[in-house]
Amino acid sequence: MRIAILTGGPSSEREMSFATGREVAWAMEQLGYGFVELDIAQPFYNDLLEFAPDVAFMGLLGGTGENGSIQGMMEVMQIPYTHSGVAASATAMNKEMSKAIFRDAGLPVPKGGLMQKDEIQKSHAMDAPYIVKPNDDGSSLGGLFMVDDLTGPTPDLSGTSRDVWLVEEYIPGRELTVGVMGDKALAVHQFDIDGLYDYDQKYHHLDSNHILPAPVPPEIEHRLLDLAEQAHRVLGCRGLSRTDFRWDESKGVDGVCILELNTLPGLRRNSNAGEQAAYRGYSFPQLCDWLIQDASLNR
Repeated sequence: MRIAILTGGPSSEREMSFATGREVAWAMEQLGYGFVELDIAQPFYNDLLEFAPDVAFMGLLGGTGENGSIQGMMEVMQIPYTHSGVAASATAMNKEMSKAIFRDAGLPVPKGGLMQKDEIQKSHAMDAPYIVKPNDDGSSLGGLFMVDDLTGPTPDLSGTSRDVWLVEEYIPGRELTVGVMGDKALAVHQFDIDGLYDYDQKYHHLDSNHILPAPVPPEIEHRLLDLAEQAHRVLGCRGLSRTDFRWDESKGVDGVCILELNTLPGLRRNSNAGEQAAYRGYSFPQLCDWLIQDASLNR
């Protein structure tokens, strides 16, 4: 097999995309596959054509790597690629659009909607506590603001270039995430954090800030696994995805709420997806090989 690992790119998550690429390259070495790593922020079309891969491995995060653009390019070039297709990728990247689809399917999501930056700064957008975050960025690096007191100031977005933001209610309780591989949920992770699950917590404290399996009651675990599978299915995902949740313990099963779905979850041995796959008996090279075989079947 000849595998082109697409990595890097111009998104705010470039750093962690390279980390994913390095891990996938290590897995390719273990599998004995020929491979090349290509940074999509650089001209890579001719190199990709010359290498003539059997599969393009999506080692990308955020931006053009996750919103369906690169997936569309692979479709045009007729190169099989890992993870979800164009439509699912584009829809999942747009949080408000994916929330609308989840809502129509009867899946629980936070209340909220899109607002202009000027409106958000002029007056409080909704009852506290509430969250203001990018609608189309793959990471909280793009800005994550929490308001828990309506007598205080509104979020200061003056230093940002983004004109439209997603404003939604803050769901108290635990932060949880579930990976789906194929059509089967893997396991439930719980994040052991103080405050918001921001970019630093997400990528720089993986060795200390999460618990697998999550210490939740069986009925909550079942609910989370089921919702992750439904979210994966209604968006038309394939390969591997990760759905993030909040659980308000005071409301029991009714307190579980979907925050967002990621079609390209960070893929490393110590990432949520990597650890959950290992928990289900897949080594990291086996997980990567499964994604490659899945891509070949879906060409």
